[in-house]
Amino acid sequence: MEADALVIGGPNYFNTLNALTHAFFERWFQFRHQAGNTMWGKLAVAVGVGGIQGNAPADQIEQMFMYNFIETVAKVQGQGAASCYSCGFGETCEVGIPTYLHGPGVKFTDDIIPNVEKQTDVMVAAADAGKLLGQRLGDGHDRTKVAKEVQEKAMVMSSQAV
Repeated sequence: MEADALVIGGPNYFNTLNALTHAFFERWFQFRHQAGNTMWGKLAVAVGVGGIQGNAPADQIEQMFMYNFIETVAKVQGQGAASCYSCGFGETCEVGIPTYLHGPGVKFTDDIIPNVEKQTDVMVAAADAGKLLGQRLGDGHDRTKVAKEVQEKAMVMSSQAV
């Protein structure tokens, strides 16, 4: 892969990364054993969006990066519009995210339906992540050094999990 950096995002389904994005990362197993030639030492930004919050998928994407010795330089997390807002039952569903967030009998308005583009903090975080990624790439990015640092961090985390 010729890209110097990656920006990968995924949605929060049941407080975990969705299956499609997870399967995408599972296909990377073939790159783990090609030392330095494919993924090792690259830089990345993890993006997570969810109906309530995006931290779970962003954290899991960061973990997948680490397994592949890719350094996560930033994470961006936002609240998106869960499918409850468009399924047709959102205002009357007793167990959906709109009821969870706003209480029973919620009526949908443009102000209630989450829109990442209107979340200033998320947009600032995304712009900052891009700037940081650009700075890191412009500062003489050493893939071998990055891969070694991420590998050491992964080994420490693995030893603590046992």
